[in-house]
Amino acid sequence: MNRLLRDYVIAVGSYVGLVALGLALTLTISSAVGYLPYSDRPGPGWTEPSFSLGQVRFYMQWSALLLVPSAIYGTVVFAYLRVLRVFDAPLAIMRVVGALSAGFAALVLAAGVGWYIAMTAFPALVAAGLGAGWGAVLLPLCLGPRPRQRPSWVRWTANSVVLLAGTGGLYWTFLAPDYFQSLKLSVVRVTPSEERLVSGRWAHELEPHEAALLDSVLPYGHLQRVLTGSSTSGDGLNRARMLIVVTAPLTTEARLREPRGVALVYIQRGDRWEMFPPNASTINEFVRVGPGSTPNKLTFAWHRSRPDTFTWAPD
Repeated sequence: MNRLLRDYVIAVGSYVGLVALGLALTLTISSAVGYLPYSDRPGPGWTEPSFSLGQVRFYMQWSALLLVPSAIYGTVVFAYLRVLRVFDAPLAIMRVVGALSAGFAALVLAAGVGWYIAMTAFPALVAAGLGAGWGAVLLPLCLGPRPRQRPSWVRWTANSVVLLAGTGGLYWTFLAPDYFQSLKLSVVRVTPSEERLVSGRWAHELEPHEAALLDSVLPYGHLQRVLTGSSTSGDGLNRARMLIVVTAPLTTEARLREPRGVALVYIQRGDRWEMFPPNASTINEFVRVGPGSTPNKLTFAWHRSRPDTFTWAPD
């Protein structure tokens, strides 16, 4: 255990140092030879050589943003290569896997953090090279002794499974395309009434299928609107619609998953929410509705945003 901990500290510590300090040194040298490696306006380009302690301090403070994420990714790569070592993967394969995974992670981290200062591309490529060198040269030295011999079929089967799992994890983490959509949302309230629900003031804002659904589920009632809104992620080529129907004062916050490119209706049933259609496709993002300070108010929040308070529209 002591050796494992020592190997981990040496491996991950050297990865963090190479990526963070290597980037800061790259930017410092670039400025010293007259190439501005970052700028939004007018942009990176050749200029007068510059070097100062303040400039070095700026680069070091910026590169500090890489310390935690590079330690996390370095830990993942270290653990993955240790698993390959347990199954006695050939050294050449471990070097290639270490170089590709650590280099790609360093590239993503440098490009992501570089966005904050409008960094040009070449320092991110330098970080990728440093990460690849670490994965191919330094990391294999910290993977412990070679394990006992196993039958060839066990060895190659286990390594194939680990390599496929790692490739899949890398793809889904970094390369899998994100889903984007444009979502139109409405929140309404239905209170007891003897009048037909779909004849109220706000009924014209319902989609035809929503009016038909409410007419079958809640044929009588008074319809009030609290808000309408929309959100767009990415290019918004996929369109979705979400209607939330409140039928009683809210006592707890509800988290309702957003539809995935379809129309979806949530109707409050006491303390639970019923979804129409029940098998509709949803995404991992959600909206939150909860009780306000009075029965005539409620709170609403988009995914990852702070809740706002709204008052039901007057009749």
